[in-house]
Formats: sequence, C-alpha cells, structure tokens
Amino acid sequence: MKVFCFLFTFFLLLNAYGENPGFDANIRNAAQKGIKENHFSAVSVSVWKDGKRIYSFSEGVVNSRTPDKKVTDKTLFDLASLTKPIVTASLFFYLEKGGSLDRNWQVSRFFPSIKREITLFQLLTHKSGLPAYAKLFELEKNVPIEKRKELVIAQISKYQKAYQNRYGDLNYILLGLIIEKITGKNLDTAFREMMKKEFPFENSFTYQPLKKGVAKNNIAATSYAPPLKSFRQGIVEDLNSDYLEGMTGHAGLFGTADDISQFYSIMLKNPYYRKFIVDQTGFDKKEGENSNYGSVASTKCSGHLGWTGTAFLICPEKEIVITILTNRTHSTKFKSNNFSNIRSFRRLVFDAVLSGIGK
Repeated sequence: MKVFCFLFTFFLLLNAYGENPGFDANIRNAAQKGIKENHFSAVSVSVWKDGKRIYSFSEGVVNSRTPDKKVTDKTLFDLASLTKPIVTASLFFYLEKGGSLDRNWQVSRFFPSIKREITLFQLLTHKSGLPAYAKLFELEKNVPIEKRKELVIAQISKYQKAYQNRYGDLNYILLGLIIEKITGKNLDTAFREMMKKEFPFENSFTYQPLKKGVAKNNIAATSYAPPLKSFRQGIVEDLNSDYLEGMTGHAGLFGTADDISQFYSIMLKNPYYRKFIVDQTGFDKKEGENSNYGSVASTKCSGHLGWTGTAFLICPEKEIVITILTNRTHSTKFKSNNFSNIRSFRRLVFDAVLSGIGK
C-alpha cells in the first residue's frame, strides 16, 4: 500500500510540473534534431521549481570526434558569458553585503591610470562608456600572468572618450580584476569561498577544469583551435579569457546545467540576493518578440546568454529556473553572425517548459 501511494504521488507530481511525454518530447525532439543537423553535439537542460529539480535532460556526445563519449547531467560546459552573472555579479553582491565593496567607488581607486570617472556599479550594469570589446589577446604573450594583467589595464586606460553604453566584455574583465584587488585572491578562490559560505552545495563550478583534474571526456568540446591543432575541450573558448589563463570576470567558468539551476534556486530563497534577480541587476531580460527567451516568459524574468550556446532564465514569480547548455560553436555549421539556430532552440525549450509547468 505504501509503495502504491508513493508511486501515485510521484506521478501526480510529474503531471503537476509538466514533466509528461509531451513536455519531454518537445525538448527531446528539438535536441535530437539539433544534433542531427549539426547545430551542436551536446545539450543539457535542467529545470528547478520551488527549490527542487523537476526535470533534467542530456543528449549527444562531448566531442564529434569521439562519438562513444556520451553527454550526461554531469558533463561540464564552457559557460562563456554566464560567468558574468554567476561569478562576478554574485561576488559583487556578496562583497557589498559584507561591506568590502562600495558600488559608488571609482575604478581609479584601484587602477589610477584609468582617468575617466567610472563607478563599479557602472561596470556591473554595462554603463561605463567603455568599448564593448577589444582584442586583448593580441597583447604581448611571452610574459607572466601579472604582467599580462598590467598590459590589459594599460590598454583599457587608453580609452579616454566615452563610448555608447552597451553590453560588453571589458566591463566585467575590469570588474573581475578589481574584485581580485579587493579580496586579495584570484577569482576562482574568491568564488569558491563565497559559495562555501553563502551557497553551500556540492557543485562542479570551476575555472581551468583540466588543471583541476577533470577528464576531457567529462567536458563538452567547443571550437577548433589551430594553435592546439585540436578542439578546445576544457580550455576556455574566449580568447581574451584564455590570454589571462582562463580566469576572468567575463568568461572562463565551466559547470553543469543542474548546478546553475540549483544555484539560482538557492539564491531565490535568500531575500538579499533575490532582490537583485527581481531588479534584474547584472542580468539580461526579454526584449522583443524574437527574444532568445521565447514568447511565454515574462519581461520580469531574468536571464543571460553565452556565446558557446549557453543560457539560463529565472522567473521569480513562478520560482522557476531553466538552464540550457549546448556547444554550438563546436558545429561545423557555426557562423559567428548567425544566431538563428540557437535562438530557435532556446525559444522552443523555454516556451515548452514554461507552458508545460503553467498547465
């Protein structure tokens, strides 16, 4: 009788949260189609609601050259720009909470060579007037990491005029270097210490996974790197991050879909951190009818997108976190100016989940 009651309750919960054949089939079919059409080789989706995982799906292979190495929910992906909100914005809020950081501090407090008046909060919210991007990886390479950081600061110091405010990597590269100054630790160590204190759950988040002993077969590959004569697999794809040894505020973090969804589910339960999600501070939001976040999501949902084919969406009103990880840059069809395939896949998944749960 107890077994029957347990199974009955289990199936009721599955139906209540939309984890039914229709809900799963839409995502599964879209993922298999994307893999077959070579839009990516690996995909992992995780959905959490009310602090609990209600759906997990993984499909594909970690590297198109090793078809026997299948993707699981433990497979790490290059999270690309998801590093910005997960690591840098979270550390910003954490340090501000502890009084170690003031959002109104000027950048020149840490790097006097940067003469323009820019606050830390302007970096966080992409309103610094810095250019969105620069080829920092073309700076001198045969020097130690600390010298490379000095060269990066010297390059940023050259931007005297204010550019049009727009989302950009330089804001978070600079903010990451400032956080290292404040904490006296590299970003990986500072982030791990924050996680242990504020969000204590076993997780896979890491910079430099190969140096941490993670096997290549547990990491989804991204694009082909001519200098390596192989695909990047455990080595950050972003060249500016790679120049700084893969440990930066704008990119470099690796992790799983489950860990992202769980991380933000925990954050939603904390009033202090929840406010930043609700206010969309350091997050992206749905804009326009052709948004990556689909047609069902509210503009009150907060999210972020990553170049390698990663994305998450947090809907506080429904206590839902959805994470989609792919390795779209691993595809031979990848074109840097064509986002139509990954946008369509993201829209389908976000819409399927939000519609399914809403029923």
